[in-house]
Amino acid sequence: MGPDPIAISHLTEVEFFSALSKKVRTGRLTSQMAEMINIKFSEHVDSDMFNLLFPNVKHYRIASNWLQGFNTPLRALDAIHLAISYEENMPLVTADRQLHDSAEKIGIESTLLQE
Repeated sequence: MGPDPIAISHLTEVEFFSALSKKVRTGRLTSQMAEMINIKFSEHVDSDMFNLLFPNVKHYRIASNWLQGFNTPLRALDAIHLAISYEENMPLVTADRQLHDSAEKIGIESTLLQE
């Protein structure tokens, strides 16, 4: 039996496409390159390479409670990512230092990917 698939939420898909769009707008990627990346990512999602998680009301409530604490620099979408990780008891893997630091402050296992 192989390792468990990587879990992502549908929110991750939205943020992935947003990041691709920004790279095209800023000239870091051509639209053709972004489209190739888009196709490959979509193929991976459709092939069950990822365990797709759906954000639900409980995730939003957890995220809201953390934001109401006023003690982290969490942004709304990051708080939802963390709430999903927390509620599903899954470690977070991110390249975002601020998200990683917030995860650790809340008590969520987190790995920071560095370039």
